[in-house]
Amino acid sequence: MVFATRSRRDLTAALRAALGKAEQIYEQNFGVKPKHTVNVVSSNPKQHAGLQAVDYFLWALQRFYEKGEDRFWKFVWPRVRLVHDLDDTREHSFGTIYTAQKPLTLEARAKK
Repeated sequence: MVFATRSRRDLTAALRAALGKAEQIYEQNFGVKPKHTVNVVSSNPKQHAGLQAVDYFLWALQRFYEKGEDRFWKFVWPRVRLVHDLDDTREHSFGTIYTAQKPLTLEARAKK
């Protein structure tokens, strides 16, 4: 897992700890220990094109939620598989999951 360095502090250990906790919770809830190993590395977006793409997707999503502007989100939405909105608890206590079958649009958000 490569994540973007945003400050002078190294947050790699914190992310590793959070992933470890998530694995523990998963194992407790489902009785299955993950069979994979996650390597965590921080990097500069200039060195990883994937981070630049992720930055753009997240920026578009942020504008969608904070400004109610969907022109950038509409551009990236066809490439998104899933958005889990933890704050949208209208249907479920765990939030709302948006997919191709249930798209994240301004109209869907306005039904709040």
